[in-house]
Order: sequence, then C-alpha cells, then structure tokens
Amino acid sequence: MFSRSSSLTRFHLDIPILHIGSWYDDDQPGTFRNFEAMQSRNRSGQFLIVGPWGHDVVKQETSFGDLNFGAGARIDIYDEAVRFFKHFLDHEDPDYEGKHPKIRYFVMGENQWHDTARWPPPETQSIRYYFGADTAANSMLGDGKLSIKGPAGKPFDTYTYDPNNATLENDDRRPVVDLGMTQD
Repeated sequence: MFSRSSSLTRFHLDIPILHIGSWYDDDQPGTFRNFEAMQSRNRSGQFLIVGPWGHDVVKQETSFGDLNFGAGARIDIYDEAVRFFKHFLDHEDPDYEGKHPKIRYFVMGENQWHDTARWPPPETQSIRYYFGADTAANSMLGDGKLSIKGPAGKPFDTYTYDPNNATLENDDRRPVVDLGMTQD
C-alpha cells in the first residue's frame, strides 16, 4: 500500500513505466510528479501519455462535460500499453523506443496530439494566475475569478480547514479524501 513517503519520487527505481494521465483527473499532479522525478534521474524506459479525459482513461471519451475534443482525441490506450509491455516484458519490437515518442500529450483548443522528449515541453511558458473577486470568493455565491493581475492591495478571503468537517465532492455527501499517495 502506498503511503505519503512511498511515491515514486522516494524510490530508487530504474524500471520502465508507462505513465498515463489526463487533464481532468484529480490524480493528475501525481502522474506528472512521478514522471518528472524518474525523468530527472535519467531512468530508462519512461513514457508519458496525457489525454483530455477524466480519471477513467479506458473509456476514451472524446468529450468532458460540455467540452468536445473531436474524434482525434481518442487513442487506443490498450494498444499503447500492449506495445509497451511487449517491448519491456516480452522483449519484442527492439525498435520500440526509437519509434515511439517519450511523451504524447493532447493540447486542448487545438484538439491535437503533440509529441516531445521532455516534460514540460521546451516551448512551455509559465503564467502566474491569481484568485480574485470584486466582493468575495469564499463561497458558491461569491464572484471569484482567475486573473493574471496580482491582488494590488485588495483584502483577501480566508477559510478554515477542518478535516473533521471535510469538503464534499459534487455535493453528493461524499467527502473528498486525500490519501496522499503522491505527496512529497
């Protein structure tokens, strides 16, 4: 069982891993952290696929909520995994690493897949966003927004974190639980 100290970033592993994540997955940060940790340690056989899905990547949806990414959003995850395992476990397809991109990711808005050798991609530009509001953003009734402009002396909202009074997910009375499986 995973614990806070047992994410891949803590292990001294050198095993091939096909990291599969998605932009709308609540576990997404762990996928990137683990891939980047293995990549930064020059571990061999590290591959990453990031698509426009939710957590259940095997469904291969081409839409998420009201967003439709088109038929090009679908890739055969099973086929990708089988080819990966055939190479690394069965030692078939000796040219696999030369033929397959290290990283394949879906760019929303373009609705296209891109390939790169490093994560984040070299052309990535970091943008700092700030939470803000004209009145208050600390409730569903607030007028919160994201902005690239800093708060400029505006008062800030606060909230109290109480693990005994957990935040509910989708208001369906299930608490959101952080198992910490990918925490550093």
